[in-house]
Amino acid sequence: MIAFVLKVWCLVFLPLLPSTHDKHGWGLRIHGLSITNPLLAGEAIDHSHFWATLINFSNRTQAHDPLSVAHVSLAFDVIVIAPDGKQIEIFGDQTLRGKRDPLTVQTKLPAGGCSSLDFGFAEFGYWRLAGSGRYRVEAHLNLDAKPNGRTISAPPVEFEVLDAKSEVTLASQKVDESRSLAVACPRFVIQSV
Repeated sequence: MIAFVLKVWCLVFLPLLPSTHDKHGWGLRIHGLSITNPLLAGEAIDHSHFWATLINFSNRTQAHDPLSVAHVSLAFDVIVIAPDGKQIEIFGDQTLRGKRDPLTVQTKLPAGGCSSLDFGFAEFGYWRLAGSGRYRVEAHLNLDAKPNGRTISAPPVEFEVLDAKSEVTLASQKVDESRSLAVACPRFVIQSV
């Protein structure tokens, strides 16, 4: 029971402790990754989620864009790095992101306070993992509305991806091609007049 309580305490409070990545009185954390077991190469991560938390480590109240606005305006970005050191391929139209609503009201965060939001990898254009190895998730937040403003980074988070070998496969079943769905279903033909 004590070990369980200690584990839960570490999972909840460890991300809130200061890190060497903290700057300008702010801290950024990526935690609560929904990837709990090793994934298989080629598996989709679009359904996986994580928490992004912004922490005010200064001794005064500070204002910031809400994380949802920062995500849309590209001020908050998450990068997934493959084992070869390169960013994995992004899918989807990312041009919808990039414009900050000029009517956005900044959130005021008191000293020692934090602001969290749940994000999915699909929101950043990540859908599939190519190969096996250790992947690294990095997050960056530009605190100012300017392109070269104050930027903070989160400590990187890593997860494991395994090869899809026969030893890893839990169950498989051959499909009889003669009974496939494509052969059994009638085909409809549309003719133009």
